[in-house]
Amino acid sequence: MISGSLGGAQGGWSCNDDNRCDVLDNLLSRLRSAPPTDALVREAVAILRQTAEPDVVAFLVRYGHDAPGQAAHLAPRALRTKPGFMDLLTQQLRTVDASSARYWLEVCEPRIGPRGTLAVIERIFAESPTQGRRILYFARAVMARHGAAALGRLDALDDELERVGPEKNAAMGDFS
Repeated sequence: MISGSLGGAQGGWSCNDDNRCDVLDNLLSRLRSAPPTDALVREAVAILRQTAEPDVVAFLVRYGHDAPGQAAHLAPRALRTKPGFMDLLTQQLRTVDASSARYWLEVCEPRIGPRGTLAVIERIFAESPTQGRRILYFARAVMARHGAAALGRLDALDDELERVGPEKNAAMGDFS
């Protein structure tokens, strides 16, 4: 298994073996170059299952910037733990646009549950209310199946944005 912690070796991977880093870089470029075939997806899943989870998350984040739907399709087949899905959702929701947020919410929510998903969304709102507003629409759609309690927490976040007022929203870059 490729192991290590984020922030190290070539290509942004944490693997200790440069040859393994090359495998991840090569896989990423092959997936980006053309629509992936079933054989390439199976190969990607096999490689990612042999990779340390922080590197799998880093790989999916990088691939998700170019092809969010395809990266989201790989995530449930490559990630193995609840913390991995929480880390992936947090990293993706920090930077994605509203429509791409849907992919990540739909993929990660069943793995981390409604409480975990709401915790990530609340963390995003606390870090960036503007980004939180971007993901709110699809968050409501995904969380609707969990009933009034989940939607009530999202409504409370939306109310908090309204209370902040237009001056602070404008300072954060939100002019709506």
